[in-house]
Amino acid sequence: MVAKVGDICENIKMGKDADFFNVTYTGDPPTEVAAIRPIATVPLSRKEDGEWFVTGDIDGDGAVEIVTARNFCDDDTPPFVTSVTAHKLDGSVLWRWGDPAAGGWPLGYDVACQIHDWDGDGRPEVILATRGQLVELDGATGAERRRLSIPDTATDCLTFADLDGSGQKRQLLLKDRYFQIWAIDYDGNELWTIRMPGGYRTAHQPYPLDIDGDGREEIMVGYALADPDGKIRWTFEPPPYDEPLGHLDCCRVVRRGTTPAEWRLACTACGHRGLVMLDGDGQKLWMLTGRHYESIDVGRLDPQDPAPRLVVDLAQEPTELLPLMVIDEAGRQLGQIMLEEPRFHALIDVLGRGHDQIVLPHVRGIFDQRGRWLARFDLPHSGNIIQRGDMTGTGTAGIAISTPGHGKPEAPAIHMFELTHAHARKTDTLGCGPNFTLY
Repeated sequence: MVAKVGDICENIKMGKDADFFNVTYTGDPPTEVAAIRPIATVPLSRKEDGEWFVTGDIDGDGAVEIVTARNFCDDDTPPFVTSVTAHKLDGSVLWRWGDPAAGGWPLGYDVACQIHDWDGDGRPEVILATRGQLVELDGATGAERRRLSIPDTATDCLTFADLDGSGQKRQLLLKDRYFQIWAIDYDGNELWTIRMPGGYRTAHQPYPLDIDGDGREEIMVGYALADPDGKIRWTFEPPPYDEPLGHLDCCRVVRRGTTPAEWRLACTACGHRGLVMLDGDGQKLWMLTGRHYESIDVGRLDPQDPAPRLVVDLAQEPTELLPLMVIDEAGRQLGQIMLEEPRFHALIDVLGRGHDQIVLPHVRGIFDQRGRWLARFDLPHSGNIIQRGDMTGTGTAGIAISTPGHGKPEAPAIHMFELTHAHARKTDTLGCGPNFTLY
């Protein structure tokens, strides 16, 4: 483990000052910090499971189950799900669907498999997109409840939304890799479709939010915001970078408001190399440019300041180590943590301090607002995907972390961590919720 303060980097757009922190971490976590042990560990099989997983109570027993999905993808075929496996937290297999041999373990994007009570009967289903078909599985048994025909290419990811104001996410957004989005109702009827929203490619995952307070969710479909009926409300221009394949990687709410103009949305522009802060009318408030920003977490990091902070990972830098940036609401870059793999991260109060900490699965670490070690996760090797939600039935949001074990003798696994301190976030949702995403 290396922990050092490096030279302050040159700012590309917004101001940095002498208080900018720059730390580097590689290797194993320090043994002198406290270790947090998982409450449950579920081993996986690279031959029968997929690296993609979602979590929820699918059999109604009051405990979380883990659903993994394998998928097929090559240069000529859009990705689609080939098989699904459901696990209990004791490691047993609840059921399997599909042919594991038809797909693969690795992933590089969202896989079109989610857990959601789509029909509103109180029992979640497992919904997946395979080639030309949307498949709904009974959560308890894995039996097929029904199939709906969808376009062959509409298998990139699944996003549930409340487009009708019912208070439930009864509509589903489908998409191909980067060009077209379809909205369908529970019966499979097409409500609308958008191709190249605002003249740009689509987002990795459409992002629902009720920005005007009417009870119906608008959708960030790319660099454009669509009304619930599929009409483009506004489009923002990405940073001026010569990249025809640019698209929205991530959108996150920084602040909510009573009017759209009071909202604050942080967006990353993949390919166009930018991080943009918008209001709810699509007006740019500030922009960082020249770097490949990816996923955003928003939370309160500073115990002395309730203002939100942004934590954003960067890719495609010409260095062996890549930065995870900490940025304030005004766009001021406060510091960076240099890592071998900063891709997955989360902000959550693990330690019960009344404010969030930075969670980095790859180095198995928990850090403060200036990138200093606070604690470590007791895991056999580097973590990968992280989820937040009630993972153990306590009524509070905990954590699930996967250890894929690439090149390691240990089997891949998913580890559940329980948070029950006084500041733990209350939730009545078991698992990760219906729209888990890697972005």
